[in-house]
Amino acid sequence: MNDYAAPSDYIGNDNVTIHENVIRYDSSNGYKMFLRFYFTAKKVVADNCRTYYNVKRRGYVAFTDVHRVHNNGKRIILEMNSNGYANKVKVPPESWTEMIKNKSDFSITVEDDEKPEEIL
Repeated sequence: MNDYAAPSDYIGNDNVTIHENVIRYDSSNGYKMFLRFYFTAKKVVADNCRTYYNVKRRGYVAFTDVHRVHNNGKRIILEMNSNGYANKVKVPPESWTEMIKNKSDFSITVEDDEKPEEIL
């Protein structure tokens, strides 16, 4: 399966079961902060119009810089400059693909009404 959308197209919708979605700090790999994700999409329609079921994706997003922070009520928006994200895909009954690196800038919206000052 060569054609598939970015992880952000899947995370947060009912078609997805999230197994892991955590932000970690790790200086040993050269990144100050990174997001590690792992999820299963129940149904994926690729650009070639083929439908795949139970597609697993695992990877990470390494953050190198936060350009801007917006506080919008209970939402905090972090505009990130990233080294991109790396991920691999598993379409049953195939094996995991190799890790694929994609470069992009993006933003993250955090909804945390308990401890917003820790995020800021």
